[in-house]
Amino acid sequence: MKSAIIFSYTFLLISVSLFAQSSIATLTKDLTVAYEKSDIPGVAVAIVNKDSIFYQNEFGYADVSNKKPYTQQTVHNIGSTSKTLIGVAIMQLVEKGQLSLDTKINEILPFQINNPYHPNQAITIRHLATHTSSIKDRVFNYDLKSYISEDVTRSNIKGLPLIYRIQFKRMQRNEALSLGVYLEKVLSKKGEWYKKKNFLKDAPGTKEAYTNIGAALAAYIIEVVTGIPYDEYTKKNILQPLGMNASDWSYDAINKQQFASRYIKDKAVPNYQLITYPDGGLISSCADLTTYAQAMISGYFGESDLLTPASFKVLMGNQFEQVPLNKSLKNPDGRSGIFWDIYGQKGIGDIGHSGSDPGILSFLYFHPTTGIACILTTNVDGHKRLDQVVELWQLLIAYRNEL
Repeated sequence: MKSAIIFSYTFLLISVSLFAQSSIATLTKDLTVAYEKSDIPGVAVAIVNKDSIFYQNEFGYADVSNKKPYTQQTVHNIGSTSKTLIGVAIMQLVEKGQLSLDTKINEILPFQINNPYHPNQAITIRHLATHTSSIKDRVFNYDLKSYISEDVTRSNIKGLPLIYRIQFKRMQRNEALSLGVYLEKVLSKKGEWYKKKNFLKDAPGTKEAYTNIGAALAAYIIEVVTGIPYDEYTKKNILQPLGMNASDWSYDAINKQQFASRYIKDKAVPNYQLITYPDGGLISSCADLTTYAQAMISGYFGESDLLTPASFKVLMGNQFEQVPLNKSLKNPDGRSGIFWDIYGQKGIGDIGHSGSDPGILSFLYFHPTTGIACILTTNVDGHKRLDQVVELWQLLIAYRNEL
């Protein structure tokens, strides 16, 4: 009888393995077909849980003109997926008692910030972390002022869509500023770029409105509280402990041999940096994001040295019930944890974040029940390419439970 049980168990393992191999082959075929009909230069994908990597693959080029392959180790900025680190850092400080989610930001900041339409309504850390602060991103206070570049020439932006040509020209003219100086200029009533319309007419805590400036402000508060620049704090307390050795906030600190050319349509764009770098400037790879995803899933299930299980539940738990559920990655609004998005039915869908900046897209989400994550990085942005990238992403989602 014992031998029969062993045989049955062995047969089951073989059957599961063969099914998984079949699913891997089919997924690879479907991804290949979708990629080859697209105009995406390069892309890397992964499917993982906290303990295992079920699938990794990559397609195309990090540098099209030189036929340099895009790999799991290819690095570039990952856009707003970077914001999830702000959430982890905030919860670390909450655990240490250095702030609370309901701390009023004006109790910490060296300059005062108030919504001019609601001057007596305090903005809190929780408001910043859930995009309910009433701080507003505008073209003239964010898109045209928060990016810098020394590499723009007339020839290397020729052929870009008009809005990008304007943005890159402004990048060249923008002065490199510290995070605090930029935020004071935009949000302090005495600031050079201050406008009432830099804020919503809605009171803080009443409406979700996605804001990169609000996220950068949260990171600056981390600097003020700890006395350590945000990039240094996150390297010491998040990136290095996790072994994310290919990731950094500075182009000068990463392996430039692995850095991808970034494309809008078919044109590589000039190198650029973000003054508000915490909101989208982390340079990373699909391989490092795989490590990060596994660590975050482990934490969600109570196995992490970065945060306590209770803190992970707050970090990745819905903090703002009034927001309607988001069912589309093309819509940036959705229910929010502490800089972590929540998608799906009844507020228990995939948890993670996506990112977009000129020439890049990234996606990192895991399912809170199965603990399976999908990761995607690519060196093209959403300008007439988003549908193609989302098609690849949806294939990962469709196959993840079969692997």
